[in-house]
Amino acid sequence: MGKDTKEKPTLALPIGSSGENQNKKRSRDDLDQTDDQVDNFDVLLMRMKQLIADGNARIEQKIDSNNAALVTEIASLRKEVNQLKSDCARDFKQMCEVQTKTEVDVLKNKDAINRLVKSADLILTGVPYNQSENTENIVKLLSYAIGYSESDCPPVYTKRLARTPIATGATPPILLQFAFKASRDEFFFRYLSKKNLNMNQLGFEIDKRVFLNENLTESARRIKSMALKLKNSGRIKNVYSKDGTIYVKLREDDAAQPVFDIGQLKEFEYNQK
Repeated sequence: MGKDTKEKPTLALPIGSSGENQNKKRSRDDLDQTDDQVDNFDVLLMRMKQLIADGNARIEQKIDSNNAALVTEIASLRKEVNQLKSDCARDFKQMCEVQTKTEVDVLKNKDAINRLVKSADLILTGVPYNQSENTENIVKLLSYAIGYSESDCPPVYTKRLARTPIATGATPPILLQFAFKASRDEFFFRYLSKKNLNMNQLGFEIDKRVFLNENLTESARRIKSMALKLKNSGRIKNVYSKDGTIYVKLREDDAAQPVFDIGQLKEFEYNQK
């Protein structure tokens, strides 16, 4: 007969004995691993902070470098702009001076042409008008008064410089136009040598001065008018015209100076203050 075989009883392990040991082991491993991870994270965080700090330092250094370069560029640009402004101001001043000189030259040439046109003219002032007057006869009497004879009186065209009708007793100037400038110069020289001329010498019953002057251009008349005001105020010594140009003497012993524009008189006025 065969032996009865009995299964050996299996010893049951206490609950939690082997499993708990394994769990405890795993927990310690997890804790150790977590500690390592924490240490690694702190290192990583420190490295990140260092990287950020290094990055910020490089950025600040770059900004400082760029700021310095920008300041240098701005300073250089400001210098160039100031230089450009200075050059423009200088060029503009030169252009204004050239323009002013050109305008003065144009006015001088224009005035010279007008003086040439009027170079054979004289103007008689102070003679009262009447409807029956004969200006040619007045000029003939004027010629006799300054030393001409009937045979050598120069031919002269005459007219009143006024719009008609002219009121009786008014004294608009009388224009005398000579055929030749030499005749005009001789006539004017005799008048200046005569020193004075009265209306009774021209057929009037009034003993009053009349005057003979050059036929000045508009600009010359303005200059002479202002110069006479300066003379009356004692700023200049004498004023006269010659061949249509105004001359002034600042002092008795000074040489006469030609005046071509009002600006010269203003300089005389300023210097004499």
